[in-house]
Amino acid sequence: FLRGKYVDTADTPSRVYEPSLLFYYKRGDSRFCEVMAYYHIDSFQRYIQELGFKNICNKQIKVNACAEGIGSYFDSDSKAITYGAIGIPDAEDADIIIHEYAHAILDDQVPFLGLIEEGCAMEQGFGDFLAACYFSEENDGFNREAVGDWNGIGTVLHCVRRVDNQKYYPENFQGVMTCDADGEIWSAALWDLYLTLGGNSKEKDNRIKARERSIRLVLESHFFLTPLSNFIDGAEAIVTANKNLYNGNDGEKIRDVFIKRGFF
Repeated sequence: FLRGKYVDTADTPSRVYEPSLLFYYKRGDSRFCEVMAYYHIDSFQRYIQELGFKNICNKQIKVNACAEGIGSYFDSDSKAITYGAIGIPDAEDADIIIHEYAHAILDDQVPFLGLIEEGCAMEQGFGDFLAACYFSEENDGFNREAVGDWNGIGTVLHCVRRVDNQKYYPENFQGVMTCDADGEIWSAALWDLYLTLGGNSKEKDNRIKARERSIRLVLESHFFLTPLSNFIDGAEAIVTANKNLYNGNDGEKIRDVFIKRGFF
């Protein structure tokens, strides 16, 4: 079975069983979705441990990799992830896999953050940023600002959402029942952070360092949040994380990122 230290696809209907341990399938097969979900969650957990975090969602997550007729979601009660299959199955898209895993990560670090409007937006924005930033070097960076560009084929944006929008706080904050839209404010600020730290460099090594630093800063910042934290708290937490991890280097540039988005 696709069952390991960090992922178990046990919740998937008719889950794959391969005594040979060779899991080779084509898309359009639910077993392909299982392999995708298993591989990307397992790989990302190993990645954040390489960044120095041994205590963030360091546990086995149960996954339903192909749930017909519903959308994707993380269940905070069962601590399991469901990847929906309406049209293009969500688990065919690595961005969506990481976005949903981001909910599990935040639930592990800051339980109940998503219960208030800005916290919910931060949770959604974090998921989009994490997917975009983590995969930013794939395909030589082609369309790296797009989240879910396989899942969103045929839509207006040709993706699910983007992290390079011009939204500003509080003017573009809508509030009630608009977590995805409001999350674009937070994801854009975090993407700006990545760009400011070197994500726009022509040198690949510099971009990779910027990716590692920005993801590390955001993950570290969550330890300073509470269930009632808002955008401004989140921005302050990243500034604090930078002081703790990098002795405040580039502190002014980091504050400017959040000033330009309206958080300070």
